[in-house]
Amino acid sequence: MQYVDPRFLVRSRAAFRSENQATLADVKRLAEADTGLTNTQRRDLISALNRVEQVFVMPLEKLEASPRRVRELFVSKSPAQANLSEKTFANIRSLVVQALERYAAPPLPLSQRIPIAPSWQALLDRIEPPYQRQALYRLATYSSVMGIAPKEVTTQALIGLFEALEAEEAIKGPKSIIKNTISNWNRSARTVPGWPQVPLSSPFKQEPYTLPLSAFPTSFQEDVGRWRERMANPDPLDEEAPARALRPATIESRVYNFRQFASALVHTGHLPAEAIASLSTLFQPEAFKAALRFFLERSGKKTQRVHNLARSMRLIAKHYCRMDEATLATLEKICRKLDPGNRRQMTERNRKRLGQFDDPRNVARLLTFPEQESKRAAGEKNPLRAAKAMERAVAVDLLIRCGLRISSLRTLQLADFTWLSSGLAVLVVPAERTKTGRPLEFALNAEITARLKHHIATFRSRLLEADGTYLFPGPQGGPRSKTAMSDAIRRGMRRAGLEMNPHLFRHAIAKIAVEADPGAYLPVSRVLGHTTLDTTMGHYLGTESKAAGRHVDRLLDEAKAKAPKGKR
Repeated sequence: MQYVDPRFLVRSRAAFRSENQATLADVKRLAEADTGLTNTQRRDLISALNRVEQVFVMPLEKLEASPRRVRELFVSKSPAQANLSEKTFANIRSLVVQALERYAAPPLPLSQRIPIAPSWQALLDRIEPPYQRQALYRLATYSSVMGIAPKEVTTQALIGLFEALEAEEAIKGPKSIIKNTISNWNRSARTVPGWPQVPLSSPFKQEPYTLPLSAFPTSFQEDVGRWRERMANPDPLDEEAPARALRPATIESRVYNFRQFASALVHTGHLPAEAIASLSTLFQPEAFKAALRFFLERSGKKTQRVHNLARSMRLIAKHYCRMDEATLATLEKICRKLDPGNRRQMTERNRKRLGQFDDPRNVARLLTFPEQESKRAAGEKNPLRAAKAMERAVAVDLLIRCGLRISSLRTLQLADFTWLSSGLAVLVVPAERTKTGRPLEFALNAEITARLKHHIATFRSRLLEADGTYLFPGPQGGPRSKTAMSDAIRRGMRRAGLEMNPHLFRHAIAKIAVEADPGAYLPVSRVLGHTTLDTTMGHYLGTESKAAGRHVDRLLDEAKAKAPKGKR
């Protein structure tokens, strides 16, 4: 987050402030004594407060009766983790908020009740979609309190709004509110006449340490360009050239590695940017070590990521820069020392994440998520939210059933699907959009095909840029960004009580399938698109030993039952 004047932040935190030192126990006592409530109202409020004590395992006397504290509580657990339905969880939260509003010290009016400055009201009145207008009310209210005119909205104003929400409002996620505010502000700038042409972006982004190519000498940029051309269009008569062209994504990843390495040398003070004249500069042993030490210090230990980076750069030193044998031998020794020794094993972090699927209830939550999310979409009144929910359902369908990587998932095009006369669909991902460079083909079952068709026919058109060719459209007609796609999936899974990133789906489906059938390694390998079974065994399995043990136990029990009875 960028620097902001502390005095501005102090004022921001007071924008929606209410002075309140009461506890939820005080609120409960006031509700019990309130003769203005009906018996049903009193019972519901007291029941909700009691459920808070049970769900969060904390006495009401210890819980401050403030919107901020209530928000923190309800963010700390999902409905599934509390063993409650989403509706019950939401009802408890709503009743507790009602109790605060009735018995805690009255807060300053929130967004819809604070007078909005005329300049802001005039601007909001120009927005036609109600949901888009509603999404900007908090910013308008905050800016009215702070005396910020529409044309003066900056990243600083967003940070101030976040501080105001964080301090006082009983909302689930202040950062989500800020993200939604930015999205609808930028949408309004594109679609609403007279809207201030001031694009907003997230105030929470960290400044990247990786410098652009333009920060380095022209000779370095040209050398990178020559390498890029060599990898994209290899000469078939050059014995040192790659056997086939690298995928565009792989080339861009390597160029990013060059920038990372060169930037590390600058940040560590090993070399100034102007001294990095060619790719060969990166592979001088002392420079190579200095750059890798930068990444080791950032990670705090030897990691597979740093080891892979070192190995990739060593290969470029060998095959493109043609470094001498002594230098290559030194680079090889460095790479060996960086090896954490688990290259063909699942990381401990992923192993712990997969532990949630030892619980059959979580397996059910994962596998039924698309169905449940599509039901949410059908019941959602806001058309954009409904479309996003259905989009999540389809994305998770494809992650579960096809094991797609996020890069392939987000770039799927409508033309990748073939609609058979049987009513089913076939998905073919071209080789150029897969990590292994081999095409992937999947026959989708009736349930997934029906959801996919329903999404395309009914929901997809409500998304921005839906007139493009991508199944999951992003801005300017391109595909949805990796970050946006991943965040949407993470949020949806968290609401279901699961902690999942898109890549963990590949581990999860391997675990679930092999634990159900310990002989399912080969089908799992084919679905995941691996070139060898060793990759599947090493990287995506490793949690199946318990299931294999149970399988062997069954075999032994069966053998025992068939054995002749009687004395030996």
